[in-house]
Amino acid sequence: MPDRPSRVRLQLGAELQTARTLAGMNQRDLAARLGVSQSMVARVERGERMLARPDTTTWLRATGSAPAVVERIMVLTEAAHTETRTWRDLLASTDHLQEQARRRNADAGLVQNFQPTLLPGLLQTADYARHVIPLSDLGGSIDHAAHLAARIDRQGVLREPGRRFDFLIAERLLRWEPAPGVLAPQLAQLVTAAHLDAVTLAVLPDDYVGALPWHNFVLRHPADGSPTYVAVEMIHGEQIVAEPDDVSSYELLWKRMWDAAITGDAALDLLR
Repeated sequence: MPDRPSRVRLQLGAELQTARTLAGMNQRDLAARLGVSQSMVARVERGERMLARPDTTTWLRATGSAPAVVERIMVLTEAAHTETRTWRDLLASTDHLQEQARRRNADAGLVQNFQPTLLPGLLQTADYARHVIPLSDLGGSIDHAAHLAARIDRQGVLREPGRRFDFLIAERLLRWEPAPGVLAPQLAQLVTAAHLDAVTLAVLPDDYVGALPWHNFVLRHPADGSPTYVAVEMIHGEQIVAEPDDVSSYELLWKRMWDAAITGDAALDLLR
């Protein structure tokens, strides 16, 4: 089951589907014009994925849409690309978002996860997670017990074939603990995870120079060849970045930080 689309994305998808239908085109033909898969077109029309702005323009040209339709859809496209979905909205029909995270990781061939604030959920011990979940639940709208159980359960994806996970964590996280006695077992789990075939773990030194770490982000490269996208978590909500130029900025920042990070045996020595 995919992410629950926002109202803006649902409306955008419906408008694009109407434009295609009125032009007498099927999804496969339009996908060929766009250079994407038929399944990608279907997801766009359901509001589950976003096209880059130039691809939306190509869609409208291919369907011969009238100027008024083009203007309306491009306004919706801009709104979809810049919207931030609040946690209140995302949690409106669920007790936690761990199932959403599980689906995203299951669909990805490569996940590149940078975390300067908390250790990634996929690498947390149950005790570490038990203490950080209340700290991150500023709105008091999460079922902590259900969230914890689902977070630990989704860690099984690290052992599934066909995926790769690159974790880049700030060095300060190796010294910060959410409660006394939690950190040592957590660091031991990081060492264990680093030996998994699908996992590469790197540590960004505190004295790193070369680019601003800015904030957390997760780059996901879908296994079906769909465009790479970025998920950014903020205090009040989440933003999905899909515009190629913007995604490229995150990829460049990732490369600069990863090149400066401590990896391999040196990273394991630091954890120990």
